[in-house]
Amino acid sequence: LITSLDQIYDSPMTQPTPLAERLDGVRILVADDSPDNQALMQIYLVKSGATVEEALSGREAVEKALTQEFHVILMDVQMPILDG
Repeated sequence: LITSLDQIYDSPMTQPTPLAERLDGVRILVADDSPDNQALMQIYLVKSGATVEEALSGREAVEKALTQEFHVILMDVQMPILDG
């Protein structure tokens, strides 16, 4: 339970990512039809050093996965055209 703004600003999420936890050189495909979810994931992943590619549907994600190399694919379960 957050009881003051100090707790938010002192939380681990606002601190720099330690070098051991960085994602430098990691290519991640984020497949989600929600622009808000994509933006949130991209913010956290890029701040951690990852390279992020986006897909708006399951079909687009599959096409990108077949033509590019990714270390991780994060895919929403319910999307238009083809579910995750």
